[in-house]
Order: sequence, then C-alpha cells, then structure tokens
Amino acid sequence: MMISSLWGGSSERSSDLIEMRSKLEDFVRLMGTPNVSDILPVLAPFDLQGLVSKSRSIVFWFYGMFESVIKNRLKSGDYSSKDFLQIMLDINRRGDDKTSFTDTQVKACSW
Repeated sequence: MMISSLWGGSSERSSDLIEMRSKLEDFVRLMGTPNVSDILPVLAPFDLQGLVSKSRSIVFWFYGMFESVIKNRLKSGDYSSKDFLQIMLDINRRGDDKTSFTDTQVKACSW
C-alpha cells in the first residue's frame, strides 16, 4: 500500500518488496541499538560497533532504489498518475529556482 501511494505501484516484484522490508527492519533495529559513542563521544570517530557504516550502507541502498524508481518513471514518460512521486517530479520540472526541487531533494522527500 505504501509503494502504491508513494510511487504508483512502480515496484510490483515481490522480491523488491521483501528486500525493502528487510532493509527497513535492519535500519530500525540499528536506530534502537545502544551506541557506545553516545556515552563516550571521544570514541565516535572509531565507530567501534559499526553502527554508522551499517546504517550508511542501508541509506545508500534506499537512495539507489529511489533513483531507480525515479529513472523508470522518467523513462516511461507516464505523467498521468498523480501519486506522491509524480507530484514531486512535477515540482522538480517546474524550472523556477525559488520553488522547484533539485533531484536530490526529490530523492530525500521520497525517503
């Protein structure tokens, strides 16, 4: 339901949905994991538990997925649907520097 409302059901493959759910569960688990660096900030640069690198890899995976969804939408040329992604792309294509979004902002809003 979330994929359908955000991206118009652009990811019909169940394997994509299963992988997305798995990555989201991993990310939520990482956010709830106690971090030694929060108690001893001097250890933060060392990332002793690997929480920063693990969460960063998950975020990059999501950005890659969003990039793929956006490229597929632009390549298909189907601008008839009015889901959240299409609204964001319409604002992106507006061309006005003050009110339009950059590609990076569209990806961030999809997140």
